[in-house]
Amino acid sequence: MKIIQSIASLKKENGGTTFFVTDLSLALTELGEEVSLITKFNQKYTSKKNLYLPPESIVNSILVKKKYQGLFLDFFDNSYRNAVRQELKKATVIHITGLWNLTSHQAIVESRKLEIPIIISPQGMLEPWAIKQRFWKKKLAWLLYQNWDLKSAKVIHATAEQEAENLRRLGLRQPIAIIPNCINFENLKTATSKNYLNFSTNPKNVNKIRKLLFLSRIHPKKGLIELVRAWSKIHPKNWKVVVAGPNEGDHRAEVELFIKKKN
Repeated sequence: MKIIQSIASLKKENGGTTFFVTDLSLALTELGEEVSLITKFNQKYTSKKNLYLPPESIVNSILVKKKYQGLFLDFFDNSYRNAVRQELKKATVIHITGLWNLTSHQAIVESRKLEIPIIISPQGMLEPWAIKQRFWKKKLAWLLYQNWDLKSAKVIHATAEQEAENLRRLGLRQPIAIIPNCINFENLKTATSKNYLNFSTNPKNVNKIRKLLFLSRIHPKKGLIELVRAWSKIHPKNWKVVVAGPNEGDHRAEVELFIKKKN
């Protein structure tokens, strides 16, 4: 079986989706499948060192360089569409991770033309709270292409029962496979070792401190401000919160400022 994996970006700072797609690609090859992983690569702003790529000898990774900068100009860039089309000629199925971006849309359009079965993993991007982020842009995208793209999928991958229920509420009627994302613990050692944020509550005895680990990107939608607010209210003694994950959009500075305010 020849499987195509399509994702807009494999930057490590993107968090879960990046690690999910690469680790899944490697796992599929261990089962004897042939995998091509196609993604966009903005060489001007990103080094290959910042990408989480599988070994070239195991997975065929295709990095499609962006020709233009900016969302509007992306409409005129067919490089990704052409790369996907070439791989689809030999493909059995295509698995697309992520929504709302033109990269996923172009992959779906080409797959429909060649009648290649499509599996889509929204990865929480259709949850009610996620849709509220940049709502009007997503509303326009939904009307223009996203709704039709989703209905083109043979199967939709949900990571939990709640996500599957929310997908049904959006009117999606095709089969939904509920499969939690796997975690490669070896990757966590390098992905989070230099990205820690700590805050404690009355650590009177350092030998008896208990820890709560919050493993996530440091991003507004992850609810860190809400965590600090709740933590300051319950004020448990001899506890430390450890936040492990990459800083995105300099949200860490905002969280640290809020921690100082609540202490």
